[in-house]
Amino acid sequence: MNLAQKAVKSVFFHGISHNLNLIYGVISSIILARLLIPEDFGKVALAVSIMEMIARLRNISIESAVIHKQSDEKRVFSTQFFLSLFLEIPFLIAVLGSRPFIIGRYTREIANIVLILAVASSLRSISLPFTTWMQKNLEYKKMALFFTLGPLISIAITLILAFQGFSVWSLVAGRVLNYIFDTIVPIILVPWRPSWDFDIEIARDIWQYCSRALLLEIFSWVMWAGDDFIVGTWLGTNALGYYTMAWNLSSLPTQKISQVVDGVAFPTYSKLQYDRLALSHAFINFASSVVRICAFISVWLVIIAPEFISIMLGKKWLPAVATFQFMILYALLRPVYENAGSIFFAKNKLQYIIYCRIFQVFIIIFGGYYLSTRFGIEGMAWAIGLMMFVGVIIKYYFLQREIDISIHEIFIPPFIGVAVT
Repeated sequence: MNLAQKAVKSVFFHGISHNLNLIYGVISSIILARLLIPEDFGKVALAVSIMEMIARLRNISIESAVIHKQSDEKRVFSTQFFLSLFLEIPFLIAVLGSRPFIIGRYTREIANIVLILAVASSLRSISLPFTTWMQKNLEYKKMALFFTLGPLISIAITLILAFQGFSVWSLVAGRVLNYIFDTIVPIILVPWRPSWDFDIEIARDIWQYCSRALLLEIFSWVMWAGDDFIVGTWLGTNALGYYTMAWNLSSLPTQKISQVVDGVAFPTYSKLQYDRLALSHAFINFASSVVRICAFISVWLVIIAPEFISIMLGKKWLPAVATFQFMILYALLRPVYENAGSIFFAKNKLQYIIYCRIFQVFIIIFGGYYLSTRFGIEGMAWAIGLMMFVGVIIKYYFLQREIDISIHEIFIPPFIGVAVT
């Protein structure tokens, strides 16, 4: 089986698992929205945002470096295993050190949620080389099982606890269980086992790749979790609850599409990184498919938003309708943005992503703060949409230096099709 056939097969299995996750996510969100109050969702979202901010100490894209590196896999994965474990030490120290500040600025409950989630998420460092192995080898039949069963079990436990009246702790328990499942299942599915083959040269190569990605990780937190932090800190956890629900429902379909495509696209791009023509064709195929599907979904989400939220979630969630609709630009463009970024990671051109994110971080910090404090959660929805629009323009400008692309071929036919529909 050649690389193209394997990539198509991988998209198929990856797509099945993420489509099932999409169904799980929508159904569970509807049920939980009726069982819990907005503040419960806001508390967990704020805690996750704080934890992810501290997690920049360990999230340095080691898995991307390993996928990118085309050399002795056994030594590379063993080196990754020990590096991942080592990086958990400063992360957990920072979580414990920040606890007094979190209690003083927020509440002891938020601090407890941060600590529990941080400890549970640290377990995944054990299985990170195993999931990287599946990604690098395009073993998405195994990953389909991994991505399908874990969320299903964690959602089931969350719903049971929510029905029992555990409120915010039902959401926390679901996340903890998912972290545990993410740790155990890859180890069972992957035949590779770590050895004591820690290679200093490989570790140095990984660090050289990741040192440039470290700044990207800091920027990533601002882009993907900074909005929750700003809303939760200045508008409160109740407002953040409405914002989180709007974000989840508007972004969930296109986010799953992005995960399906990019989970396969990056390993494919990495294998084709030295073949400009083949890489260009692969990118155009992935990108045009993403735009076509996401444009159709986004338009319909805007149309059905008021009725969907009122009927399915209940009238207590109506304050989230406008935010839901304003987030559609963000939901539409994020998969396009992520797919373009995979090219730069594959070709180790991280400077382009850094240039792009400098502008985006500026928009979130200053534009997000100003718009949210003036217009509430709707203002933050405008800010993240603007951030993503600017990001796509900048990325596609730099993309033309690395591959041959047709903007017309990628964007025009899908939007014409949606307009006609």
